[in-house]
Amino acid sequence: MTRSLLWIASTLLLIAFLASSPFVYAAETLVENLPSLRLSATDHLLFTNAENELNPGAPNPNLFLHEAVVRAEVSNLAAQIHFSNRFVTGGAESNAPFVLEKKEVSAEWRDWELRMGDAHHELGKGIALSLYRDDVFGINHTLEGASLRFRPEGGELLGFAGRVNPLKNPVAINAVADPLGENTLFLMGGAATLKTSPLAKLGAHYFIALNKPPEELIRNFNRYWNTVGASFSQLEIVPNVDFYAESNLLLPSRLRGRDYFNETPGFGSYASLVWSPSPWAVKLEVKDYRRYDFPFRRPPTLEDDIVESTHTDDTFGTRVELSHRNVINKSRVQLSYLGGFDRVLGVPVHHGVLSGKYHDLELSGGYRSLPTHSNLVHGALKFKLDTFKHQAIELNARKQRANLNLSASPTVEDRNKLDLTYTFSRNWTASLGYEFVPSNPGSNQHFANLGTELKWGALVGKAFVGATSGGTLCSGGVCRRVPPFNGAMVETQYTF
Repeated sequence: MTRSLLWIASTLLLIAFLASSPFVYAAETLVENLPSLRLSATDHLLFTNAENELNPGAPNPNLFLHEAVVRAEVSNLAAQIHFSNRFVTGGAESNAPFVLEKKEVSAEWRDWELRMGDAHHELGKGIALSLYRDDVFGINHTLEGASLRFRPEGGELLGFAGRVNPLKNPVAINAVADPLGENTLFLMGGAATLKTSPLAKLGAHYFIALNKPPEELIRNFNRYWNTVGASFSQLEIVPNVDFYAESNLLLPSRLRGRDYFNETPGFGSYASLVWSPSPWAVKLEVKDYRRYDFPFRRPPTLEDDIVESTHTDDTFGTRVELSHRNVINKSRVQLSYLGGFDRVLGVPVHHGVLSGKYHDLELSGGYRSLPTHSNLVHGALKFKLDTFKHQAIELNARKQRANLNLSASPTVEDRNKLDLTYTFSRNWTASLGYEFVPSNPGSNQHFANLGTELKWGALVGKAFVGATSGGTLCSGGVCRRVPPFNGAMVETQYTF
């Protein structure tokens, strides 16, 4: 708590000092004397009144969530704080009047960048480490500590150390659980990139992660991971061909009694080869993840925005994608096939997808099969029709039918979704949604909802009332299973 107050006090003192200077009493004088001063703020508010799926008969709790980010920049210096509030009535959650989520002070020169506080870091394609932000799932993982980046001509060096800092109070409907729980994870490492030619880069990285349980359980680190990796990228390796490859080695250890014991190493590799003689493009991707058990990563799944991302720690796959684009008539045809093996389930994976677009009409469909385990048929349609000036109507339809647990007690999951959106102007849209889930019990098969979005200058407001069936939700290359929603929501975001 003391450290948090110090961060807040330091940032406010900096802003107060700048604001109290003689040349800030008029906006014209401010611009004239401080051309490099920039203040910005983002305010995000979310209010929900929704049914508790674990206790459907109880009164709906009222949940008020709020977060704000305030940033000040002067010349090459910047300071930023991110805080949140949570208030609940009629629910089991406790109030959190003020939570300091993130704080950062940074300085940047021509070849150097120093950051103290909270910063995002991702190594390579996110196979080994990915501390990133995704507002849909309420994710904002940062490294609270220090990082130093040096960018000489022909390369880059990065060093970082600190502890992983997830959000304590995410402002999101479908916020994912904190992967750390009561634990603390410390990170220390570095990365280097060398330009071997104007179009080629060679990279290497290493870091160590140490997990610390709560003090009352154990006083030592109970797990640690050593990770080392390398990458290579080459544009125009031959005419119209780009290449990327990355490989990582994970060396985990666990405390048993008073001694640490090495566990089975993990391996994570990815490669892509893209041949793009316009208007055609062919892309070949390969992933191979073996026993890669580390919580803060976001590896390529090769199945973006279609199925739930599972077993990304022990799987193999190869995807071939062929596409053709016509810029003149705004058309696109794309065909892809993924073949692989899920080592967790011990079954092959086959997934073919065909999609196309012509002007404002988009169609896609595919079939995914894990023999003896499950299969999935999916299809989607999207159509937009201009009506009047700055007005349009848009239709989105999606169908998914899955057969699950084929080797045990087979079950069916059938989801049908229809969304109709009308754009009244550049600043106002309204939507109507309907879902039919015949595989649900008879009393819970129909879901309807209404929504609207209004933009007024820097203010964006959204309102939603009704029900959704849940299911698979995708964002940032990751698809997760989300619960049903039944209630009302109001969300606003203002940027200054």
